[in-house]
Amino acid sequence: GIENAVIAIAFTAWPPYARVARAEALVIRQADYIAAVRLQGASPLRIVLRHVMPLCTPSLIVRSTLDMAGIILTAAGLGFLGLGPQDPSVPEWGTMLAGGVKYVATAPFLSIFPGLAIMIVVMGFNLVGDALREALDEHDQPDHPRGEEGDVGEEAAGQFVHVPRFGRLAPLVVQAQGLAQPHVAHGVD
Repeated sequence: GIENAVIAIAFTAWPPYARVARAEALVIRQADYIAAVRLQGASPLRIVLRHVMPLCTPSLIVRSTLDMAGIILTAAGLGFLGLGPQDPSVPEWGTMLAGGVKYVATAPFLSIFPGLAIMIVVMGFNLVGDALREALDEHDQPDHPRGEEGDVGEEAAGQFVHVPRFGRLAPLVVQAQGLAQPHVAHGVD
């Protein structure tokens, strides 16, 4: 049934999420603010939950919205091949497409409308995933302006370093990066 399809898709889809999370965690682990938190005596669990996980989740959210399109196409393909839910009372787009193939010449709307529904939903998830990627990707955003929360830097040189969720430890990060006379704009923890 549908439960078996969900289990099969979930079982095969988790490794890319694990790779993305591991890659993000390895990059974040090397950051200076993690070293400063470690020097403050934070436990490894606290570092992971408060500093690493919040920075890893945007990548996983974007990945999951972009993967939803593939999951919908996989489920529809399984239904079209007859490997989806066998219960006729469960409406499924792939099964609807397969049932409408026999009547394409006389009633093409039986296949056109489920196909359009699949196309619209897949395009919608792709557009949402692209929008989330652009909104959450810090690498493509311009430098943070002065005075924004979590920014640290030297006023005279105009150098500001983004230190997310760092609060009172921000001057330690600035000193570790070799910037003189640290200035904390609005540090929050």
